[in-house]
Amino acid sequence: MTPGRSWGCRGVAEAVELARAIAACPHLRLIGLAGYEGVIGCDRDPHTTDAVSDFCDLLENTA
Repeated sequence: MTPGRSWGCRGVAEAVELARAIAACPHLRLIGLAGYEGVIGCDRDPHTTDAVSDFCDLLENTA
């Protein structure tokens, strides 16, 4: 781990588990949630924009 850097999770269950572990530790504080949608696509095709929208909904629901 590098101080001041972020860590990552590969699914909702893992993110929830990490958040619970952070909440149980008095020395840590969860300050945000981020995602990277760039691998989904970069065009304006409806399938791509729907997939990006779904990904953003997943982030919101996870938070």
